Amino acid sequence: MKKPIMHPKYFSIAKYTVVVFAICLAMVVVVLRFDGLMEILKKIIAVVMPIIWGLVFAYLLNPFLNFLERHLTKVIEKKKKHPRILRGVSAAITVIVTLAVLSALIAVIIPQISDSIVNIFKQAEDYIQSLNKWLLGIEKINPEIYAFIETYITSLEIDVVGLANKYLPEISTLATGATTVLKNFAVGIKDFALGFIVMVYILCGKENFKGQTKKVIYALFKKRTADNILRIVSQADRTFIGFIYGKALDSTIIGILCFIAMRILDMPFPVLISVIVGVTNMIPFFGPFIGAIPSAVLVFFAAPEKTIIFIIFILILQQFDGNILGPKILGDSTGLPAFWVMFAIFIGGGLFGFVGMLVGVPVFAVIYDLSKEFINATLMKKNLPVAPKIYQGSEAITEISHETENTEPVTVTEETTEENDTTEEN
Repeated sequence: MKKPIMHPKYFSIAKYTVVVFAICLAMVVVVLRFDGLMEILKKIIAVVMPIIWGLVFAYLLNPFLNFLERHLTKVIEKKKKHPRILRGVSAAITVIVTLAVLSALIAVIIPQISDSIVNIFKQAEDYIQSLNKWLLGIEKINPEIYAFIETYITSLEIDVVGLANKYLPEISTLATGATTVLKNFAVGIKDFALGFIVMVYILCGKENFKGQTKKVIYALFKKRTADNILRIVSQADRTFIGFIYGKALDSTIIGILCFIAMRILDMPFPVLISVIVGVTNMIPFFGPFIGAIPSAVLVFFAAPEKTIIFIIFILILQQFDGNILGPKILGDSTGLPAFWVMFAIFIGGGLFGFVGMLVGVPVFAVIYDLSKEFINATLMKKNLPVAPKIYQGSEAITEISHETENTEPVTVTEETTEENDTTEEN
């Protein structure tokens, strides 16, 4: 029998050495050629952007498609079922409803917002006169407050004039920038439309795509690892879709309530401010403050005497949302403590802006749950308790078994992962 060229032990050492060396070399290349790699990455993302849009649309509309299929199946359950026809009808209804909602929003809200913005510039002089009258009234009541506000407004005016004098000579550059913005907008519209077409294909053949993805995962990893990957994906899916749908419904209700109240209170720019409040409300924790500040500034310039009323109204609205409406709709969809919600928003917003602030919370919620599961499993192997309260004391944890806990942690087995695989995705 022919002897192997190298002992298996040394062969494994050599193999891992080559892998580690390749990883280190790749990291060096990334550091030294970071700008070039980022340019290549941007080009790749620009090319596949329609597919990215399609995946996002398909993921967000998949629960609605499933809802339609379930109800259409109940309607035709006494007759012969045709899965392809059922899927095609459900996908067509999904597309029609989505386009109808988008068209209604564009036809109703966008003109109102554009009119409000145009009125802000047209009536700027009237707003300044109204503000001056309000300041004169403040001067009669309290001269000290008037002096402070006048100093602040004067400094603001100087800053605005300075910015205008600085950028007026660069009108030609600004015109070029406007052309670039219009070009990027046109490209975005094109990607959006192509993404919608990609979405239809993904929704119609989602079982095939899901099966192919699982096949690749099981081919690349061991069965236990593949089961854990699919379990994590399923957990992330539940967290994401529950948070996004719940937060969207919550923000829509808040925006509608804001519009109704502003109409009743005769506030300026009701549609524009309601949209700002509703959209920024999608961001947990800081969203209400982010939306309230620019809205209060708009109200202050248009009707200074109503600013305090507006701020009080926004505080009441956000208290209602945070203590009554939000918990009813969202419940404990993320399971994150308040500190980690704030942490996720800081990190997500710092890295990816508004989108990062929106999706940072559900992403971190998944990481938090996985970390908690790993730590609990490690403690159980060491026969240590998993309840956090036990570790809050200053005494050392010695000779304590997790069997003494009132609540035993749930361990993940292959049976549970197989059950998760068989559950229907959202």
